[in-house]
Amino acid sequence: MGKFFVKSIFWVIQVIAWGLMGLIVLLQGNINDHPLEHLFLFLTIMLSGILATSLHRWFLKKFIEFGTLTLRKVLIAFGFVMLSAVVYGGLFFSFAVFSGYLLSALGVPETGSAEKPAPFLKAILFVLPFFILFAWTCLYFGIKTFVNYNNARIQRLKLRDEVKKAQLNTLKGHVNAKFMARTLKNIKELMLIDVKKSRLMLTELAELLRYSLTKNAIDTVELHEELEMVRIFIDLTNMDKPFNLIIDTNIDKSMINIAIPPMLLLNFVELCTKEISLSNEPYELVITFKNRLLQFEVAGDIISTSSKAGELIRKSIEQRLRLLYGQSELLNSDHSNGQGKWRMGLPVQIQNEITTGE
Repeated sequence: MGKFFVKSIFWVIQVIAWGLMGLIVLLQGNINDHPLEHLFLFLTIMLSGILATSLHRWFLKKFIEFGTLTLRKVLIAFGFVMLSAVVYGGLFFSFAVFSGYLLSALGVPETGSAEKPAPFLKAILFVLPFFILFAWTCLYFGIKTFVNYNNARIQRLKLRDEVKKAQLNTLKGHVNAKFMARTLKNIKELMLIDVKKSRLMLTELAELLRYSLTKNAIDTVELHEELEMVRIFIDLTNMDKPFNLIIDTNIDKSMINIAIPPMLLLNFVELCTKEISLSNEPYELVITFKNRLLQFEVAGDIISTSSKAGELIRKSIEQRLRLLYGQSELLNSDHSNGQGKWRMGLPVQIQNEITTGE
């Protein structure tokens, strides 16, 4: 019903507006006239108005292109208003004559009002159509301009959303090519020493690659899925260099099903491997929920040599956070006394209140 009303709104407005005009004229007429005279007068006014304005609308759509308003377009529209007013008068006269024949055929006696139209009816026939069609044209142009503006705004929003999605797809985390090549090299060397463990590492690498390819096609994953990939990443990284990072074992059970963007936490941990030395003693990936933010934190010794790869990962994470949440400040770090601490917060919606970290 709603779709029908939207598609037919022009005709609905036409029937209502000209129907009201017919009722107003009837109220000004002689109450002693025959009911059929009232009915025919009402139909004459409404049908004449609907046909005239429909023709006027066709003129406007056919000969005037909407866009920049020019004097030429205004003059053409004004000419169409005058032409449509003449058409209205002709239709009104034709319907009135036809109604007179029908009333005579039905045996309805003529009244004084029928022989001599009231001054108000003369105005309806010759004066009001021009002003009504002029006002109708202004309203038509106004509505058309508003609809075109609104459609253009919707198209801009859709285009902006498509650009945003394209940027997100570009920035979505992928397994680092150097990391994959280095891991394969380490697995190859490990095969000469421990075949069973090398097979396990190869299986984990395949699982990480599968996750990277399949989850990038969706917008969110559950936290426990991402944590499992972080664990695999830590195991594979430990093959190349000591990386003593453990996942927070005291994580609230109500947080493990929270939806987060895929590969984002994995990129954060990879950033920590470039910026923080985690080889001296076990360090922990702390996960808390505070101020409606799911927060991840890793602390360790600062790596003295600046990493270009770490800078690229940081910029990628910041751009992705800006596109997802409108702010890149969700990723930050503190450095003091040779110690570094990296934090990342993700605004999330949860059903049950979480008190971890409060």
